[in-house]
Amino acid sequence: MITNNDDLGGGGGEDQKKVLRRERNKEAAARCRKRRLDLTLSLQDEVDRLEALQTEMQREVKSLEAEQEKLKSILDNHGKSCTKSDAGDKDKSSSKTSVKRSSNSKKS
Repeated sequence: MITNNDDLGGGGGEDQKKVLRRERNKEAAARCRKRRLDLTLSLQDEVDRLEALQTEMQREVKSLEAEQEKLKSILDNHGKSCTKSDAGDKDKSSSKTSVKRSSNSKKS
């Protein structure tokens, strides 16, 4: 009695190849899905990190803008309190101030 298709002359070998091929394809598809999931998770982590950095930088910008407004106000108030007799002294000190400002701006 014949119990195996291989005994019939090789017809079963083709079926076995198909089964093996399907199994390998199934494993390859599973690996592909895992890689895609890993990449998606990695990209989501990167998005989260960059959004946190953006939020932090926006907070810093607001803080710096507030500081800038405060300093402008101080400068405006100082300018109003200066008298015309100080104008000659102001010209002498303004060159020093501009040198200091330009050297400070180079540091930034």
